[in-house]
Amino acid sequence: MKVATMCHFFLHRGTIRCPYFCLITPPVGLNVYVVNSLARDIPSQEIFMGIIPFLLVDFLTLAVLIIFPQISLSLPSLIVVG
Repeated sequence: MKVATMCHFFLHRGTIRCPYFCLITPPVGLNVYVVNSLARDIPSQEIFMGIIPFLLVDFLTLAVLIIFPQISLSLPSLIVVG
């Protein structure tokens, strides 16, 4: 039971991250278009260029969590009483 709980937790971490990437990257970039509608004086291309550092950090974080799953699984293993 404990292993299944850990796998589900790790699966949900990835499931939450992937739609986030889709919301900020082109061509969809829904969040960027919302920001563009609020700040009309800034072109969409500049907003997309501005999210690149944040996107790189997010990809790096996802890569670290995939390579070292113990990072994301350590807290639930402390919570599970068994």
